[in-house]
Amino acid sequence: MQEEREEREQYMDSLEQQMEEEREQIQRTLDRMTEDSDRRRKALETLRSVLPSFPSRTPARGASEREEPIEPIRSETPSAREESPRRKRSEPRSWWRRMFGGS
Repeated sequence: MQEEREEREQYMDSLEQQMEEEREQIQRTLDRMTEDSDRRRKALETLRSVLPSFPSRTPARGASEREEPIEPIRSETPSAREESPRRKRSEPRSWWRRMFGGS
C-alpha cells in the first residue's frame, strides 16, 4: 500500500515536471513570436517611411481620367464560354439527341 502511494506520487511529480517544462517551452515560443512580430512591425514601418520617396508612388498617367469601364473581350464573357459549339447542318445528330430530343 505504501509502495503504491509512493509510485503514484513519483508519477504525479514527473507529470508536474513535464507540464512545467511544456509551459516554459510555450512561454519561450510566445516570447520569440512577440520579438519577431516587433521586428516585422519595425521593418514595415521603416519600409513605409521610405516608400513615399519612390517615383512609382505617383498615379499612372490618365488613371484618374478614365470614366468609362473597360468592356470585356467577347470570348471571355461567361455567355460566350458557355455556348455550345454550333453543329453544321451536314452533321448527323447523335443517337441520344434523337432519342431524348435536343438540338
